[in-house]
Amino acid sequence: MGFLCPECKNKELEITSSIEIPPDTRSDEITLQVLRCTRCGFKSLGLYEESRRGNLREEYVNHKGIYIPEAELKDIELMIKKCPDPRNSKCICDSHRYFSVKAKGRWKCIERLIYYNTFVLEF
Repeated sequence: MGFLCPECKNKELEITSSIEIPPDTRSDEITLQVLRCTRCGFKSLGLYEESRRGNLREEYVNHKGIYIPEAELKDIELMIKKCPDPRNSKCICDSHRYFSVKAKGRWKCIERLIYYNTFVLEF
């Protein structure tokens, strides 16, 4: 069972590809994902961030969908496919270097993308 699709409202929004990004000063895990609804065909970008800093029992998870132009989503999907090891945040391929841009210790790739809005990913 997937996430709730914001278009058709069915729980069939699936992660079709993803790439792990190195941690930054805020998040211990960062994953950029391509999402697709198996029911209606809706596609979007997904962003998963997790921080386990502070109290041992505390963790912060932010998982959201991002509406972006289809052409840009296709480019991202292609770059993920070109990576030889997308689950390895330490990979030094061209795709990882492109997606891993930081400024002052913070991950900045998402700010380079054209996107319209975000939505909550829920089961």
